Amino acid sequence: METYLDMPDVFERMPVLICAADPADGRIIYMNRMARELFPNAGFLDETPLAFEPRPGFSAEPQPAGRAAARRGDDGQTDLEYSRSINGRLFRITRYPSKWERGRRALLFCGLDRTEIKASEQLMTQSMYIDAMTGIYNRRFAADILNRYASELGRGGDFFSVCCLDLNGLKYVNDTFGHAEGDRYIMEVVSVVKSAVRETDVFARIGGDEFLILFPQCPREAAAGIMESAGRRLAEIGAACDGGVRYSISYGVIEAREIAGGVEDAVADIMKAVDAKMYEMKEKYRRSNDKGSSGA
Repeated sequence: METYLDMPDVFERMPVLICAADPADGRIIYMNRMARELFPNAGFLDETPLAFEPRPGFSAEPQPAGRAAARRGDDGQTDLEYSRSINGRLFRITRYPSKWERGRRALLFCGLDRTEIKASEQLMTQSMYIDAMTGIYNRRFAADILNRYASELGRGGDFFSVCCLDLNGLKYVNDTFGHAEGDRYIMEVVSVVKSAVRETDVFARIGGDEFLILFPQCPREAAAGIMESAGRRLAEIGAACDGGVRYSISYGVIEAREIAGGVEDAVADIMKAVDAKMYEMKEKYRRSNDKGSSGA
């Protein structure tokens, strides 16, 4: 359905981008204040991010970035909605045919700035998958990625290694030095491990002092080497502390295909195996450390 416009000045105070152009050659015939600020020197559509291949008449089909949703009006002409990044701001653009002043035919572009909305959406998404205390991924995200990796492994996807990590003596630290010191212990471990793992690895907190690390396309020996390096660094930091707190971790590392064997529902088996490896190391720590009986 066409829109008829007789007073373009009504758009001047609207907090949206408004641009009207001749459908025959793309010449801009009107821009409101926001559009003029964004495209101060534009005379044709192809000089703006709204540009499309000029073709005669309303049958012209724009080629917007991203996926466009097409609608048909009563006159058979195509309306489009799509997103465009303009000067670092995200706009939702609607394009539809209209009649301008004195019956002049035009293509009207209306852009709604969704930058703040998009930022809010991203923040909400992050809150679903980020651990509030540490800033790394949470249990939900780790479970989603592990399920995906295991499923892909069952269909011939890339191999990966898994590490389950637990802080040694956190209960003792909380009981003896207070929970603030226990929180510092957690954050120190997060900092060291985060520095040790690769950018492609997934590091997540899945419990109070429990963490899961996924190493895509990484053999078990390489993943174990990364964790050994992190463990040594934490021991060095703990030895340098004057307050009596000693930082150490127990962990288990497996290569998923050793357990999964290509079976899609192998997540439970993977977690059972990597937990067992971690508790083997934890038990060795307890036997060798006088404070082990104070709690894990």
